[in-house]
Amino acid sequence: MSTELTDRDKLVKALLECDCMKTAQARSTIVQDLPAEIQQKIAGGGKAIMDIHEIVSICSEFPEGLEKLLQRVRHYEGDSFAWRQVEEAARKPAESEPATVLPSSEPAAPPKPSRLDFEQFEEHLLRREVEEIKVANPYLLGDKFVGREKELSDLTNWLVEDENGILCICDLGGTGKSALAWHWLNSESTRDVLIERGIKQFWCSFYARNYDSIQFLRDLATQLGGAIIDETDTFSAQKKLQQFVLDRLKMGKWLLVLDGLEREMGAFANHEHYQVDSEEQDRRNEKKEILIEERYIRGYVFPDFIRELLKTQTKVLITSRLFPENLKSGDQPLPGVTNYPFLPMSLEDAIEVWNLSGDPDGSPFQQEFFTSVGYHPQVISVVSAAVKEQSLRFGEWFGDFADEDRQSCLDSDAPLTVRRHRWLDLATRDLIQNHRDAWLTICYIVRRSEASNVDTLMNTLVDNSPSDETRHGRFRSSDKLIEVLNYLEKRRLIG
Repeated sequence: MSTELTDRDKLVKALLECDCMKTAQARSTIVQDLPAEIQQKIAGGGKAIMDIHEIVSICSEFPEGLEKLLQRVRHYEGDSFAWRQVEEAARKPAESEPATVLPSSEPAAPPKPSRLDFEQFEEHLLRREVEEIKVANPYLLGDKFVGREKELSDLTNWLVEDENGILCICDLGGTGKSALAWHWLNSESTRDVLIERGIKQFWCSFYARNYDSIQFLRDLATQLGGAIIDETDTFSAQKKLQQFVLDRLKMGKWLLVLDGLEREMGAFANHEHYQVDSEEQDRRNEKKEILIEERYIRGYVFPDFIRELLKTQTKVLITSRLFPENLKSGDQPLPGVTNYPFLPMSLEDAIEVWNLSGDPDGSPFQQEFFTSVGYHPQVISVVSAAVKEQSLRFGEWFGDFADEDRQSCLDSDAPLTVRRHRWLDLATRDLIQNHRDAWLTICYIVRRSEASNVDTLMNTLVDNSPSDETRHGRFRSSDKLIEVLNYLEKRRLIG
């Protein structure tokens, strides 16, 4: 399908009247819902009318680009008068071919489609929404996901059952919780279930920079058709926002994914944990040193909101390093809440993860390594890629390090978290020595959680100044940055 315009300026002016296009933040939300090839060409940041003109112009350069834009505007704007003006501005002239059906509650010009046509179109729109899931996530997630067949099946069974509205997947960092949830949500089988049952989805990640429970409620309220509330720092405003969201959720079926919920708990109250690796918190968690009061979700409104979700039809999938005490009654989860037993990968899955990143090994030492890191997928993939980089057998690569380093990696008395990080240290040492730009780039990605996409990295790491001097970690061309990112992906340090 394609949407032809009779007057682009008329469409721009009509879009300018939509609430979902009036602020820079609202426009940014819609742009983030567009395909990546369109996103990367839209600069934004200017006056509203200039931004909207740029968005419309660039979308018109791509097949179905304008239609995708109008679908997202319709999704956020609802059936408002402003939307009807947009629909009128975008409609084809009467003498042209039959008009393309736009996402509106009313049909386009005659001939009127049959009821079946509209049911099919609504299903098409819902499928598009599922296909265009966007995420504010600190990881550059790739498509290399293997195994976990039981967990994927369990998640689907939980989605379709009537009870147990909240499911929590809890484990130490880097064990694949977020990757599992993301892969499951984007799988064809899950999409089919969502479409068949009319379930809408909303993903958020508390790992994203400056993202908290208030922003979550604001974003979800916008998704549900509510206006943005500017003064959200007052208790009464947050309660109103919470009640609006709960009331809207009761009107339909939703799947909410809350990724990294531990960031809203007391153990992560120190904002420094947003900037640095949380090895210390994982170590404390492993040794059961995190106090019970640190396991509560902070604030007054948000914990109550999550519990109130149990009174709606909403399904809530939570990934977290800690199980929230707010969802417990005594030592047990509240009725309707499941603390999912997230077990280590199987040996077969660990081998497949290794083979995706490096060369097959199959030695007894490889199995000893798997055990020493607790079948941790992130560590396995990074170490495998490092071994392949040196064109050595695994045992030979490991043997090149000092005795003290090797012993620390295999020290069975050391906490599991410590051993994992010692292996990662060995696997990345050559970056510091031989690939300085790559090392500084990965450090930047780790420390700046907003650096979750290539566009952001281009804007911050490519130095277009006329100076002949370029600092380490700053690139004189986008091609050089892409080269480094491809290398980091080969090393399995980004996905």
